[in-house]
Amino acid sequence: MGAVFIDLRKAFDTISHSVLINKLPSFGVMNDELEWMIDYLFNRNQKVELNKQESDVFKLLTGVPQGSILGPLLFIMFFDDFQDCIKNCNVIKYADDTVIYFAGKTVEDIEFKLNEDLTLISEYFHLNDLIINLGKGKTEAMMFGTGQKLNKKRSLELIYEGEVINFTKSYKYLGCMIDSTLSLNQFFQNGYKSASNRLKLLSKLRPFLTREACYKVYNTMILPLLTHNSLIMLQITRTQQTCLTSIENRANAIINSGSINHDFLKIQSTIFCIKKNACCVVRKCIDDALCSNFKDYFELFEHNFNTRNNFKMIRLPKLRLEFGRKSFYYSGSKLYNELPLNIRTAESYSEFKKLLKEHFN
Repeated sequence: MGAVFIDLRKAFDTISHSVLINKLPSFGVMNDELEWMIDYLFNRNQKVELNKQESDVFKLLTGVPQGSILGPLLFIMFFDDFQDCIKNCNVIKYADDTVIYFAGKTVEDIEFKLNEDLTLISEYFHLNDLIINLGKGKTEAMMFGTGQKLNKKRSLELIYEGEVINFTKSYKYLGCMIDSTLSLNQFFQNGYKSASNRLKLLSKLRPFLTREACYKVYNTMILPLLTHNSLIMLQITRTQQTCLTSIENRANAIINSGSINHDFLKIQSTIFCIKKNACCVVRKCIDDALCSNFKDYFELFEHNFNTRNNFKMIRLPKLRLEFGRKSFYYSGSKLYNELPLNIRTAESYSEFKKLLKEHFN
């Protein structure tokens, strides 16, 4: 599979007011609401002040006001029709972070389809006054597959308006370092390194803080670095688990420095936090409390026999490859099915979360 991670240059600042106003009626913004939006966008001015010296006043002809609730919403509405210009690829959008990807049997087929859509994207960007950033680390291409297959294949040669798009083996997307084999080793190492550095800083500050303050600092500033992507952290290796254990041991030693044994304050298990967060996501999927992408994501097992587990367990998919067993679809299902029956049968999400916390604690 081949993908292109698209980065827009100053996306929120280059939105054409006139183009945006023409798109708003398709979202039901008309009449008085449209006039209000015109008044909100047009006739805005800006100036720069430095050392009590002011520049001339310039009229803003593009861009949406940032720092407001409407800013991101207006950009999403402006960019909503992007996928309509795509012919071959699938699209993932999150605000101005966009990915197009295509799965094919040969590099040549993937390359042709991506290049064809990049031509269409160029036309769309010109019509909408958007500028793509082709700098290194911005807009880049990547191939996905097993290490063995990728070693036998050449890299993608993708062209955007006469310029070659940089090919990479890893890319930081929405704060997550993704590599071409989806092993996420680099993602784990980045999180582990950041957590370790913050733990060193906490060690230096320890003489000036109480144990309770240190405990809160660890839970709010260090632990989230290791657990914020629990869905993809379920299948970490034994070596990575050892790294997490070493972090926990160091944290316990720092927090409880100088404490007597009966007054020991033990931090939460990182693995248990990851599992707890993942189980919460599974329950939300079952309750249809997440976005449409997760609607009917898991299938509850149902049979004709009156047993306690009927419709209380998730049907595990049959997978041939080990790669599929590492997916959240499989590992999340398996983890949820291993929970005690009283947790899986909790009537509300709040009760489920409470019982889950007690179970992992």
